[in-house]
Amino acid sequence: MTASISDHLLAWYDRHARDLPWRLPPGSPLPDDPAWPYRVWLSEVMLQQTTVAAVKPYFEKFTATWPTVEALAAAPDDAVMAAWAGLGYYSRARNLLKCAREVAASGGFPASEAELRKLPGLGDYTAAAIAAIAFGRRAVVVDANVERVVARLFAIAEPLPGARKAIRAAAETITPETRAGDFAQAMMDLGAQTCTTRAPRCLLCPLRGDCRAHAGGEPERLPLKPPKKAVPERSGTAFWITRQGADDMEVWLVSRPAEGMLGGMRALPDDGWSARADGSGEAPVAGEWRDVGAVRHGFTHASLTLRVVAIEVDDPPPGEGQWWPTGRIGEAGLATLFAKAARLALACG
Repeated sequence: MTASISDHLLAWYDRHARDLPWRLPPGSPLPDDPAWPYRVWLSEVMLQQTTVAAVKPYFEKFTATWPTVEALAAAPDDAVMAAWAGLGYYSRARNLLKCAREVAASGGFPASEAELRKLPGLGDYTAAAIAAIAFGRRAVVVDANVERVVARLFAIAEPLPGARKAIRAAAETITPETRAGDFAQAMMDLGAQTCTTRAPRCLLCPLRGDCRAHAGGEPERLPLKPPKKAVPERSGTAFWITRQGADDMEVWLVSRPAEGMLGGMRALPDDGWSARADGSGEAPVAGEWRDVGAVRHGFTHASLTLRVVAIEVDDPPPGEGQWWPTGRIGEAGLATLFAKAARLALACG
């Protein structure tokens, strides 16, 4: 059974592999290039909880700006955080810099899964993926796509997350000794393209003959997932503070604390809202504030309604920040939430 599954899947991958900017063609030897593990690592970090379509332009921009891990390690924090803006899950960007600096200081990426797991921001999946794809090491690579494929292939009916131990054990039995990177990527592609969450394309699946869920007539039922928990509704206020600059109106921007939601990102001043509590509503300066509307944004642990209020001033508010031309606000690298608030404020004049 094991040989049949890996052989069938790799043959399918040879014909149907996705053409992605961080991949080699199927069956290619690993490049003798220190930038290769960097590209694999960067793509895997970017792809965490993010779609391939969203990642492509970011990956191409990052590798054009910082083509090696050493170049990224030497980059200013604010430049990297600005380049990451819009990808979400900003703790990844902070860990990206920590990891790049640790790897550059040690002379390169380690090849073993165990050593990779020690690096900032690398969990079991990412370490296994880099070991397999960048270094050709046999590793059991299990992401959400692979979970779905394996749960159906072996008809693992225990609900997630409890099923993950059984899924990993089953994935171990079908992972081949050779073409480790191709096999890992083939499993990902099969889950993304064929063994999809809804309406799986079983007639096109190379593993249809081995799939117990297909034989049972209900592959879409697996994997079983626990009921979604309702996320709390939070509210806060963002402050659009402008002044007349020499050539353009300018808006006051701040940098959020390194730890916490949207940590390290440029932002509009706000009233201290968080996933755990509503904002205070307290403005940073006294005056006649104008209400310009509200924006909605969803986070993993909360949904936020952010009211946006505006005022024009002569002097900067208290605390650290910078004046930024409103005509170039798209270059500020604002997190998506604050980019929405800025667009609203600009549209309302």
